[in-house]
Formats: sequence, C-alpha cells, structure tokens
Amino acid sequence: MDLILLRHGEAEDAADPTDDAARRLTDDGKKKLARSLPQLNLLLDEKKKLVVWTSPLVRARETAEILMNSLDTGERVMPADLPQHEFIALGDWSSFIQTAKTLDPSTSLVLVGHEPHWGNWSQRLCNCLLPFKKGAAACFDFDPFSWDPLGNGQAIWKGQGQLQWFVQPRILKKMRP
Repeated sequence: MDLILLRHGEAEDAADPTDDAARRLTDDGKKKLARSLPQLNLLLDEKKKLVVWTSPLVRARETAEILMNSLDTGERVMPADLPQHEFIALGDWSSFIQTAKTLDPSTSLVLVGHEPHWGNWSQRLCNCLLPFKKGAAACFDFDPFSWDPLGNGQAIWKGQGQLQWFVQPRILKKMRP
C-alpha cells in the first residue's frame, strides 16, 4: 500500500483558542494549495485505486476538497463524501492501523492531517522525523499488517516502512510534467 501523508494548508489564526477545530484555510492558503496539489498527479501511481481520508477539522477537510479537485482521477468528490476519521486529528496510530487493514493492499491511501502527528508517524514508518510544512506530502511503502497491536493501544513494529518521496509545497509548485 502507498500511504501518503499530506499536511493541511495555511489556516487562520485561532480567534478563539478553545475552538481549534473550526479554523479554516486562509484565502492565500487555498490559492497555494490549488497551485501545488495538481503536481501530486506526477507522483501518484496511476494504477492504484486512490482513497482519501481526512481529519474532521475544517482546515484539513478544505485541503482534502482542494486535493480531490486537483487530481486526475476523473472523479469530483463532494465535501460530504470525504471520509473523516477522528484518529487522524488525534494522531491515533493504533486506530489508523486497524482501519487501514480493511483496505485493498494495492491502494494509494492519502491522509490529510496535522503536525506534529505526521512528523511522529514518519518517524514510526521510516525512522526519520520529516518536517511537514503546511501543504507538504510524503509517500511511504506501507503494510498495515506489519504492525502487531498490543492490548494497551501501543504497537510493535515487525517490518519497515520505506520512504518513496517527500516534497515541500515550494518544490511541488515548481514540478512540471
């Protein structure tokens, strides 16, 4: 399975720090994503089925919508059709593993989420803490069945994820077919 971690774009400052979930993308953040995300078409394996899951936080959902409208999948997904998973917002690795095991192994799975979770997950996957700037993406060769969940919500790594690529948004914008 290809696992692609995509960090959301630039979001508003929290007017109310207690309502972080409601923060939206800024207009500039939306424009930057609309310019950079179409270049992901050059990196995705066109033979694999593409599945996109997002955090339920507004800024991640908006990023996922821009992503879906930027890809050459032939499909346009309505916001309500994007699967939202709380474990992405929480960085809950064990819940992610259990859910990922339900997918076909030949899937390209894109998760739209947040830091510091993506940096932490990249460290779990390939032993490298990647610096995910807003709009950055990384792809890992990943087998969810290589993880052995323990009863305490932890997991033991039985295999090794392999980093396929990692791109920051400024590089994505410069890529051409």
